[in-house]
Amino acid sequence: MLASYSGRWLLAMLSAGVPIELLAVPASAQTESVLYSFLGGSDGVSPVATLVNVGGTLVGTTYQGGSGCTLSPGCGTVFTITPSGTKTILYNFQGGSDGTWPLSPLVSVGNTLYGTTDGGIYSGGTIYSVTLGGTESVVYPMNGTTDGTEVNGPLLNVGGTLYGLAEFGGHVNRHGEGGYGTVFSVTPAGVFNVLYTFKSAGHGWFPQGGLVAIGDKLYGAVAGGGANNDGGIFEITTAGKEKVIYSFKGGSDGAGPNGTLLNVGGTLYGTTQQGGIGSTGSEWGTVFSVTPAGAESVIYAFNGSIDGGAPNGSLIEQSGTLYGTAAAAGDPVRRCGAVFAVTPGGAETTLHDFTGAAATYTDGALPHSGLVAVGSALFGVTPEGGVVTSGGGNGTVFTVTP
Repeated sequence: MLASYSGRWLLAMLSAGVPIELLAVPASAQTESVLYSFLGGSDGVSPVATLVNVGGTLVGTTYQGGSGCTLSPGCGTVFTITPSGTKTILYNFQGGSDGTWPLSPLVSVGNTLYGTTDGGIYSGGTIYSVTLGGTESVVYPMNGTTDGTEVNGPLLNVGGTLYGLAEFGGHVNRHGEGGYGTVFSVTPAGVFNVLYTFKSAGHGWFPQGGLVAIGDKLYGAVAGGGANNDGGIFEITTAGKEKVIYSFKGGSDGAGPNGTLLNVGGTLYGTTQQGGIGSTGSEWGTVFSVTPAGAESVIYAFNGSIDGGAPNGSLIEQSGTLYGTAAAAGDPVRRCGAVFAVTPGGAETTLHDFTGAAATYTDGALPHSGLVAVGSALFGVTPEGGVVTSGGGNGTVFTVTP
């Protein structure tokens, strides 16, 4: 199992005892194939973050594994993989000031990639850069208190400055306790600034994923707080003026939004892990849209059957269709997640149901990050499953062709 990266998505697995009713559109046969199975140890363990496409080559991270680190089972890696499956380790985290356990998806700025780690010389982890030649540098070590901690989503490049969300930390009381997350900026030179600290339910708690820009405003999701304490969508300026534009009600509209929002023509699309009330009568999460003015609509409510449940990764859009992954349910026996497609009109298709990590089920398990496109093919990672070695399935890179 994974270590301590933000495991909020695992809460949905508590619903695994809900009876399965096969009411979703059946999965398309033979659409998924495993591009690479991680072997553990120096090869890497548990790819967590969404891959990034850099000139046709995919770049990603493993949360653990690698070489040169004394911590077991390793401090993580940065790797590249071609669409044909040739994998190369770009950097091995050493567990010192360079950081440990890379957490967020990488973002490309010019010829340099930027990301975050869960650990480092301080409890807040690090913001780091790595070149395609494998040179890693710490941009900023986060202190884990006022700076924030656990940057799970990608950084956003706006005019050469990077903006991000920390799920925890920020406001700390006189006992050194508390912290509901921060919005921050950092320059490639390491100039760090907290733009906003979440302190009250009305403004949201525990920001998820990363930020997205529409015009001169940034938008993100909070898993808790809002008017009904079921999370919300917020807007913030680069000067730090924040407001919640939509508060989830915890019923059919969803609850607990997560992942980075997707901007399609000025409308934002995202997912909630809970709520929705699908056709089984259960609350397995939603795909939703929301305008910057705060008008929210549920596009699809998951049933917790073969369509999956608890969607956790960010969405992508290809030719007018939204694609994503669900971390729970899926295959009616093993319930290891799914890849889905949904139109803005609400027509959902399950592209693949993951069957898990048993010796005869090597397709991967429990996807919780988003997909990336290279041409017409979609690529993603699972933190578990794949070819089983003596240590079990250590995760996969997979591809799906819609």
